[in-house]
Amino acid sequence: MKIVSRAEFLKLPKGTIYAVYNYINSNNAPGDDVDQILIKGETLGIYDWYYTPLIPDARGNNEGEIEAEWVKGESDSNYQIKSEHYSMRDGGFERLDRFVIFNALEIRNMIKYLEEAI
Repeated sequence: MKIVSRAEFLKLPKGTIYAVYNYINSNNAPGDDVDQILIKGETLGIYDWYYTPLIPDARGNNEGEIEAEWVKGESDSNYQIKSEHYSMRDGGFERLDRFVIFNALEIRNMIKYLEEAI
């Protein structure tokens, strides 16, 4: 795994597995939090890109409704990763952002643990 700047990140290909590295925590002190794991889509211009989360996210349209279904276990739909049509855009434009980039071995290990869990 390596940590890269926004400029380096935007040069990476579609399909890169990454997470946003939060090097400043909520108290404006150095931290080392890593957000959810994402799949990078195409780069848009010089600051933006498409991405798809690997974990379901209830934020956005009907978020209260979706969360209520999940809490009650009433959701009939299975989460599907949208790898052909990336579902979200970053649009944050924070030039100081840092990103954790996972290498092939780390991704294989994630897959191994996920397969063991099912």
